[in-house]
Amino acid sequence: MLHYLLPIVIPLGSMMVPLVVILWIRRLRKSRRSPLTAQLLRSPGEELSKQIDEINENMDANFTFLSFTPLMCYTMYLSTRIWGDGTTGWLHFVVPCIFFMAFFSWKLAAGIKIRENLRLGLDCERAVGQELNHLMLDGFRVFHDFPADNFNIDHIVVGATGVFAVETKGRSKPVKGDVKIVYDGQGVQFPTHYEREPVEQAKRQADWC
Repeated sequence: MLHYLLPIVIPLGSMMVPLVVILWIRRLRKSRRSPLTAQLLRSPGEELSKQIDEINENMDANFTFLSFTPLMCYTMYLSTRIWGDGTTGWLHFVVPCIFFMAFFSWKLAAGIKIRENLRLGLDCERAVGQELNHLMLDGFRVFHDFPADNFNIDHIVVGATGVFAVETKGRSKPVKGDVKIVYDGQGVQFPTHYEREPVEQAKRQADWC
């Protein structure tokens, strides 16, 4: 009896172990409480960093499902060969296997695209934040990733000359050639397109401040 169960138990066990580990890590993170009682100042792009961590966790789960989908389908096929009547063909398992592999591959590709956009924004917010931090030598106070009403302000600079809300936008540039960006008072002209929304967003956040 054991030699009949091994072809099924081994694939199922190898698939369940990483899933259990992922769920255990997520539960462990939620069960711990920080020893800090005071809220710390936020670092540049802190909210984006949290979003990237969440996407990475989802991508790990999707990659696990993608890797073990063929094993799962093969296990189901073996079970029908061992305990079934032999009428179920391999095509009944290949088609669902291809479907689920395509689905998890699509989820992974979408996650990678979103993560790369968030990383670009995070790098740019950190770069701007590091430059703004130099103003503290001149007596300014600088706050990053400031939580407002259902949105965050990337940077706030407070000094004797006023309070400034700074919005950071990161856009990738062509591999070759110089890049020139023009601000016309209403929007920003990039080499390939024109954007007005970042300027309007910055004005709304300045009004909120």
